[in-house]
Amino acid sequence: RYPDVRLPSVDVDYPAACRHAVGQFLAKGHRCLVLLNPSSMAGGDLESDLGFREAGEASGAGVDAIVAQHDGTVAGICTCLDRLLGLKQRPTAFLVSRPTHALTALGHLLRRGIRFPKEAAFIARDHDSFLEHVVPTVARYQADPVLISHKISRVVLEMASGGNAQPRDCRIIPHLIPGQTLG
Repeated sequence: RYPDVRLPSVDVDYPAACRHAVGQFLAKGHRCLVLLNPSSMAGGDLESDLGFREAGEASGAGVDAIVAQHDGTVAGICTCLDRLLGLKQRPTAFLVSRPTHALTALGHLLRRGIRFPKEAAFIARDHDSFLEHVVPTVARYQADPVLISHKISRVVLEMASGGNAQPRDCRIIPHLIPGQTLG
């Protein structure tokens, strides 16, 4: 929810997912981490930036947590990744927002010769059922869709019955679905 929106909000706890992903990458020995986010300025993407940066800073010296933005196109995602792979300290851990963007990023990194999990780690910030059919299996976060629908229904019914729609946030913490891309 944007600060000036005066309505209730139900969403995935993206900062928590991003902080958790940073911990997963660090536990695997990665020190140059990337959050690949669209430049859409959507509330959840802004919150992801914040959680990722906070976790990177809290992890101490020797960790570089880069937030990279792209325009949402296949070409834009590939160009952004090529720029990152050209850095002096090449990233070895990638957290990618949006399932379709994750698929593009994974395919491009594989095309560039990156081997998962031997050379790099990869997590999709979001789940979509098509990711269950990708090889190598993609590590990803998934929030309980039934819980989300119950929370949204409760807010909608409250508002429809004339209840006071106070601006409040309800965040659902997603769980990590392990995959071969994380190791």
